[in-house]
This record gives sequence, structure tokens and C-alpha cells, in this order.
Amino acid sequence: PAGHVYRAGAFQVRSIDYKLALDDPEFDSLLAKALEASQRLIEMDPDNPWGYFFLGTTLGYDSYARVYRGDWLGGVMKGMSSVREFHKAVDRDSSLLDAYVGIGTYTYWRSRKTEFLHWLPFVSDESDQGIALVRKTAAGGIYNRYTALSVLASIELDAGRPARARELVVEGLRRYPENRIFLWERGQAEMLLHKYADASNTYERLLSILRSGHESNVYNEMVCLLNLARAKTGIGDSIAAFRMAQQALALGDRGFPKHLSTRGEEKTDELRQMVEQLSRFNTSNK
Repeated sequence: PAGHVYRAGAFQVRSIDYKLALDDPEFDSLLAKALEASQRLIEMDPDNPWGYFFLGTTLGYDSYARVYRGDWLGGVMKGMSSVREFHKAVDRDSSLLDAYVGIGTYTYWRSRKTEFLHWLPFVSDESDQGIALVRKTAAGGIYNRYTALSVLASIELDAGRPARARELVVEGLRRYPENRIFLWERGQAEMLLHKYADASNTYERLLSILRSGHESNVYNEMVCLLNLARAKTGIGDSIAAFRMAQQALALGDRGFPKHLSTRGEEKTDELRQMVEQLSRFNTSNK
């Protein structure tokens, strides 16, 4: 099942990277084939952990796709099924480190989304356990190591530890220096650390990669320019910040695909305010 599973994974990563609607029939077809092949492997060899691993991975992709399309309940149910299969995999072989990222990610975010209930005696905070499981994959996974590094970085950002997040993405970028997901995370971490000069360099690098890609993406380029404008403001270069914000606003005025319309309009409104504020500031400081 590996071929079908990882081709579906490539579709999903592309949708995340380019902010695309995950509605390609080929993606759904690959999920169906991966599901069937994984179940067949389990039937042939119930003690083989890889059948459960591939089934868990397939269900995880399905879970993400359902949430992305707005089917939150279906996504949660598939996510729970995915974790059960990963548990079956590690029950059969605890050294299958690639499976732990799925369990750990689910454990962390489930705990985060229910933290308002942690005062109840039967609801515990398992976020640290989730992080520890993701770290297992990040330390020694074969297929999912760099996915785990990115997941762990996003968790560290969520937990308010940007310095740790930056260390993780720097490690990832040593292997994949033009990976856009790592660069987004690095820029976010540097902004939170008030390392505005570093963030400016990161977003300039990301912008160059976005513009040189085979597929243009107005939304990603606009957000990158917005973040670059913020970084330029942080280092006191209001002239460059104004120029970046103007370029971003020009992109925003082109409009967005339906699935990005709300987010795009919010960013465009933010940019209009930024351009106005920077214009007033630059005029008053001439």
C-alpha cells in the first residue's frame, strides 16, 4: 500500500503548501486504494505492524481532508480511527518510530482543545506525553522524521516556545533548504523572538522561492509580503515596510479562490490599515 499512501500524502502536502482546495478526485481515489491495500495486508498478515501503520496513515490523511473541507465531525472520527491503528502498529513493534508522530499529534491537540476541562478529575492534561511521542519520530523515524520535525515545531510555537521551534526548523532546513513549510515556521519563530533582522532574511528567502515556483500563489505571496513588512517595521525600515505592504495589497486586490476568500479579505483589510499607518508615519518623518 505504500505507493498509494504516499502519493496521497504528496497531494495533501501540496494542498497545505499552496493553500489549495483539497478536492482532486485522484486524491480520493488514492485514499480508497490505500485503504483497500492496507486492509488486505492486515488480513494476509495480522501480526505485521506495517499494515496497521499504513492504514493509520491513510485514515489520518482522510481525517485532515474532511476537516479541510469543513466536515469537522467526520474528521474527528477518522482521526480517532487513525490513532487506534497506530496503537495497533506499535503494540506489535514498539520500534516502529514512524507511527508515534500520529499518536503524539492527536494526543497533544486533543489535550489542547480540552484544556478548559482539565480541572475535572477524569480529564487529564496529556500534552507533554503527546510532545514526547512526536519527539520519538523526530529523533529516529525513517519516513516521517522531517514531518515530525515540522509538527514538533508547530507544537512548540503553540506552546509559546519559539526558540525551540526555531532550532527544529533550522535542523529541517539543513536537509531541505528550500522547504517552504519550514521557512514559514522559522519566520514565525523569529518574529516571536523579536529577531526582526533574521525574520526579514527568512521572509525574503521565502518570497524568492515562492516567486520562482512553477505555480504562482497569490495568497501565499501576499502573506509573505505582509510578514516581511512587519519584519521591516521591526528593524525600523519603514520605507521598505511600506513598499512591501503596497505590493502585498496589490496582490490582495486581485481576489482569491472561494476557499480562501474569508482569510484573504481579512489579510487585505489588515494591509490597508498598515499601508495607511506607514504612509502617515513616513510623511511625518520626512
